[in-house]
Amino acid sequence: MLASRLALAPGASPGGQSISSPGARRPPCLTYLSAVYARTLALHRNVTTDPKELKRSGGSLLLEMLEEIKVQAVNYGCSAIICEDLFASYVGVDEVLVLTGRGGGMMTGDKADNKKKPSNNKCYLHALADELDANDGLEPFVHETITKIHDGLKSLSSNSQSPDSDQTPSLSLKTSLKNLCTHKKTTEIITEMPTFLVPPSSSPLAATLITPPLTSPNLPSAANSQMAAMMQMFNRTQPSYRARSGKAVEQNTLLGAVLSCTISLETPELASKFKGIQFQHIMNQRMKECRELLRAQQRENNEIFMKLLTGGPAPNSKTLQWFADALILNSNAAGMRPDPSKIASKTWLLNLSVSMMDSCIPFTVKDPTKSKLISSSFLSSSSGDGMGVYPTKGDDLVARCAEAEAEADADQDVDMAMPPPPPKTSNFISKAFFLTARSLHLGVVPLKNYASHLQQNFYYYRQQAGEDAWRTDEQVQNTLNRKMALDVALLDSDFLMGTLAFLNTSATFLTSLPSEELKTMPEHFIDDLCDIVKFVATSHELDLDAFKTLNFQAIFSLLVRLLSKEESSTINNYNLQAKLGDIIALVFLPEEAKANSNNNSLCEFCYNNPKTGTPLLLSDETAQLSLAPALLHLYGVVERTDLYECQKHRSYICDVVKYLFHSSEHRPAFMKIADDKQNFITFANGIINESTTLISSIMEKLPEIRNVQIQMDNGEWAAMSAEDRKRNEEIHEVNEREARSSLLLCNKTVAMFAYLTSDPAIKKLFLLDEMLDRLVSMLLHVLGKLVGSKSVSIKIDNAESYNFKPKELLLELSRIFINFDGEEKFAAAVSINGFFKNNIDLLSKAAQTVEKYSILTDSGDVMKMKAIAEKVDELAGADDMDELTEEAEKHHEEFVDPLTSELMTDPVELLTSNQIVDRKTIAQQLLNDPLDPFNRKKLTMDMVLPCVELKGRIDAFIAEYRERAKNKK
Repeated sequence: MLASRLALAPGASPGGQSISSPGARRPPCLTYLSAVYARTLALHRNVTTDPKELKRSGGSLLLEMLEEIKVQAVNYGCSAIICEDLFASYVGVDEVLVLTGRGGGMMTGDKADNKKKPSNNKCYLHALADELDANDGLEPFVHETITKIHDGLKSLSSNSQSPDSDQTPSLSLKTSLKNLCTHKKTTEIITEMPTFLVPPSSSPLAATLITPPLTSPNLPSAANSQMAAMMQMFNRTQPSYRARSGKAVEQNTLLGAVLSCTISLETPELASKFKGIQFQHIMNQRMKECRELLRAQQRENNEIFMKLLTGGPAPNSKTLQWFADALILNSNAAGMRPDPSKIASKTWLLNLSVSMMDSCIPFTVKDPTKSKLISSSFLSSSSGDGMGVYPTKGDDLVARCAEAEAEADADQDVDMAMPPPPPKTSNFISKAFFLTARSLHLGVVPLKNYASHLQQNFYYYRQQAGEDAWRTDEQVQNTLNRKMALDVALLDSDFLMGTLAFLNTSATFLTSLPSEELKTMPEHFIDDLCDIVKFVATSHELDLDAFKTLNFQAIFSLLVRLLSKEESSTINNYNLQAKLGDIIALVFLPEEAKANSNNNSLCEFCYNNPKTGTPLLLSDETAQLSLAPALLHLYGVVERTDLYECQKHRSYICDVVKYLFHSSEHRPAFMKIADDKQNFITFANGIINESTTLISSIMEKLPEIRNVQIQMDNGEWAAMSAEDRKRNEEIHEVNEREARSSLLLCNKTVAMFAYLTSDPAIKKLFLLDEMLDRLVSMLLHVLGKLVGSKSVSIKIDNAESYNFKPKELLLELSRIFINFDGEEKFAAAVSINGFFKNNIDLLSKAAQTVEKYSILTDSGDVMKMKAIAEKVDELAGADDMDELTEEAEKHHEEFVDPLTSELMTDPVELLTSNQIVDRKTIAQQLLNDPLDPFNRKKLTMDMVLPCVELKGRIDAFIAEYRERAKNKK
């Protein structure tokens, strides 16, 4: 009966009847057989699970008959495939794609492929594959079917990239591939096909140049070959690429085609979906619709990869090799301007990252304890286990945390031949982890950077267009729409949660490593972690409810460890060291402690300890011991970064240090800082230098800004020629940017002096000879700009917008002076300062100002400020150092410091040059330059000897001079 039915061609049944339903068309061969097989399975299940039904229906005879029908359905299906002309109803592998696609009947039954425990209820596909394999027909069948799937995906890839296109055909093909991969033997055959991997670098095919097909559907006839060639030249939009390249992995391999069939984040069609939307709820709905389209494709991708990875040792190895190829050949994707003919698209690389992170879910989400199996031996060059993904030489080398970049070997093949499958020293978890970490660097991070670039362009174009016109400005809106298109993927809560889960695992693994092993880890592991965490924690457009379970404790612990004194040599890259401090401030500093709080961000879920609910900055024991001194050290390290970046980094450090200083949990650490005299002096000297530089920059820029404001008010600006106005606008913008940056940091550093000097132990360090004069000079210089005779020159319109807050700055300066109330050494240093001598009423004027404008609200503080001014004035009146120096120059030249031309009070001899200078002079000199000023040899303070005899003579000279002066009076 089955044979007779299969001999009939597909179409209408005689009399309009069908085995399935009246009036239906007669199904093709495999459709019919799979339906028979499924019906047989259902009857078999009903009979065997119900004893009464088994007895009523004939018992074992019925079971034998059902089993025979199953066998016949499989055998006839196998025969139809091997002998395609045997049955008129067989229509080819297209029918297989339908039956294995979405809702296909071939998958009814048990889809587990277990050779040790074969199932009697296996699905028709598995039964058919087993029979084909037994008759040597499986391999040609798989080749034909997979080729059909591959070609179908390639033809649909460009259409699938539009959000308006029908995604069903590509999803159905992916489902068919996924179902085929549930059969292990079939999976092995798929991964052995030539289109599964790109040619190895050792193959002659690797250098073959591939020319993409024409994009135009209307090609000239073959007869007019010259016209065809011309049309080909003008219509081609994609450049040629080599058979072994990142572009070839995307365009030519089976899995490349799988990842290509999704909506593209870079197409104008997706950006246009957000054009002209004025209401947020409509924007949210549109974003949700596009996101669901992308998620649907990515889910199918993930399931395909998982089937391949679990399809047995050989498919697992081939799939990992494909991953490695994709990463090696797209290693330039993280560059500034990657060559599009050599690497895959941004969307494709993102989809690769998503699928690779999905392969890590068993040890990042489901059972994090398995992450303890991650072994750094994967990166060991001696074991050959790195799979070529993390080269240590050549142009594509991956920099390690504490290793200098090796020079590229001109003779080395940068592409690196793919080694044989990795030895068993690395388990799958290690391979999945390290490959996924690399994919984040090449896929997620570049896309995030591109989105940030578009965001900056949007703000710039918006400013250029003006507040009234930007909503209708085409350039502004196009840039915004392109950014929204990227947000479809980048701000997807499922994607971000998966990414953060992986980063948590990465942080836990890195923290567990001993120091020497940590130094060998790729630098971008930490860099990427910082970038992504910052991106997520500071984003404004996220669904906050989806992130309430976030736990950043592992990431915080890693950052604290890397900043600690013990790990100071772990990271060589000072820009990355600076970034660690930025993340502490941006992510882990409580909102109320930030200069610019943003309650709409995720930070409130990030900075708290999940167990105690208190900020990690306060509850983490390691942070309590090491973070404060580490940040003071970092303040000096960031000086090597770019000027504007340096100011930004130091501004963040100031925010965190202030928060820690005022917390009881960190008081022991600050007491320890005071005990470490030399390191603190180095830090303090750095912030004094910083403050002096900032004030100089501010005093240069603010008058220029004020001048432009006056020109705009009196009409002089409008009278300028367009060329002059444009040039002056550019200069004005630079001045404004520099003033804002410098003033923000200046405010914070002066405030830092105020609270640091409130600590008695730390205040003593500022009273040291090598620190005191420099501190006093800086304070008086700033104070003179605020209340001195020329202070009017820095009065500008909209001062707050430039972070210029003179009252707050004067308040902090007053607090510093008050902190030194009762310290005669401080008052004496002020009284003999050259700047003060030229502005003798400076302190008294400052005291009057803070009282007049109620800047100091405590009357006791006002009285202290006045008392300090009076004490300094008193000491200044009794100062005779200028006269003493003048007398010494006439009669005792050996008493005068050769560097400062001032009378020495504590002469010392420099062992490196045998020159004699004042101790205070050389101590200050060595803070900025650790070399002998006379011969540039290395010099430290333990290399100077006190000149006891000379000091005795100087003391006697001073005493004799003052006695004579007293007698004259």
